Amino acid sequence: MGKLPRRQFLRGLLAMGATGFLGKVSARAGEPPLYLSAADGADGRHYLLAFTPDGEIVFKTSLPGRGHAIAMRPDGGEALAVARRPGEWMLRVELRSGRILGEVVAAVGRHFYGHGVFSPDGGHFFVPENDYPGERGRIGVYAVREGYRKIADWDSGGIGPHELIYLPGDLLAVANGGLLTHPDSGRDVLNLDTMRSNLALIDGRSGQILERHELAPQWRLSSIRHLTALADGAVAVAMQTQADSRGHAPLVGLYRPGEGLQPLWAPQSVQRGLRDYCGSICGDSSGRFLAVSSPRGGRVCFWSDAGDYLGETALADGCGIAASGDVGEFVLSDGLGGLSRFDLAGTGIGVIHRGQGWRWDNHLSRLAAAG
Repeated sequence: MGKLPRRQFLRGLLAMGATGFLGKVSARAGEPPLYLSAADGADGRHYLLAFTPDGEIVFKTSLPGRGHAIAMRPDGGEALAVARRPGEWMLRVELRSGRILGEVVAAVGRHFYGHGVFSPDGGHFFVPENDYPGERGRIGVYAVREGYRKIADWDSGGIGPHELIYLPGDLLAVANGGLLTHPDSGRDVLNLDTMRSNLALIDGRSGQILERHELAPQWRLSSIRHLTALADGAVAVAMQTQADSRGHAPLVGLYRPGEGLQPLWAPQSVQRGLRDYCGSICGDSSGRFLAVSSPRGGRVCFWSDAGDYLGETALADGCGIAASGDVGEFVLSDGLGGLSRFDLAGTGIGVIHRGQGWRWDNHLSRLAAAG
């Protein structure tokens, strides 16, 4: 890999003046951090797993189908495993024990996209949904303290909302992938001739769409799918191109308030090797460094929040990424059962755990210790 030179890394660290940015969800003081991911077992069943930083499994909970991403309530009390598109369930699980607390089911004519996010006070849960009879994207708003009763239904600002994140200032950033699908057709895209993707910013209190940002028309087949918050209000996006671009379509972008959405590029040989597909995206604990995985390309790439390409590391079928508690360090999971740690300023990639029959799914979440 091209690891980040230590001198350049330390200059960036000193310029930050802070050591943390993204630690919004925390466990009780004194408890070790946990990582959570959906996974397939050797028995062919689907699970939610929690494990420690050294890879020790804390609990495994059976899921009713294949999960996608794990959302954690800000007080650290429970997690929601959201079904992979076009699934219709969300399973509530008590953190630290894995005990099932209940299930939330999509309304008739809706399905989930695999992601959701809590409001900072934990009172509401926001979920991208497909209104497939109406061929439009929606954001379901659920009242957590009322047993996840659905209390609002908002326009997502586009078609195919996939991931959304909550930003300071009560803003929701939504990745509208632009892909029109219907459960009767599985995951087939029905609107390739007309699809347009966008990043929408929505008022998290009223549901009002405040901004929508698209890439240039020649890149309209680049579907914005995943998001992460960086420093200074920036949002980075990961994309999946719905054509063979031979490395000429953007797969990573950066939104900064007042500057719109701009593509980020890797060197052409790397860009081509990503095979038009990025799977997960994650900022580090400082919000200054960015990791993006390409399971099809077998690599994870790194950028700074200024848009500078920093290098890559090989990781076969690697997709899940979570920030560790250290600046410039990430934990990575792969579909072959591996867990790894990567330090931008240190020795590169190191294996935490390998095998035992698990196939980690696309995303990885971290529950940090408080204090």
